[in-house]
Amino acid sequence: MRRESYHACTPCPARRYLVPTRANGQPAFGAQLRAHTGIRHGTGLFVLTLAGDRICAMTRLENSVLPSFGLPRSLP
Repeated sequence: MRRESYHACTPCPARRYLVPTRANGQPAFGAQLRAHTGIRHGTGLFVLTLAGDRICAMTRLENSVLPSFGLPRSLP
């Protein structure tokens, strides 16, 4: 028997932000999540690998690397 799981998406007071940067010459984005307090917390770094004008891979790194790319781990 196949079991399927369904869930409803509920509105969330938090907002997500992408802050552009570069990693090893490739386009990258620091991901931030704004809490209900207004503080934006870094949640990770997304690095895009391009092939011509297309994205062929995306790598996610933990938020501990954000300062190495000039991005803060949190913003007021």
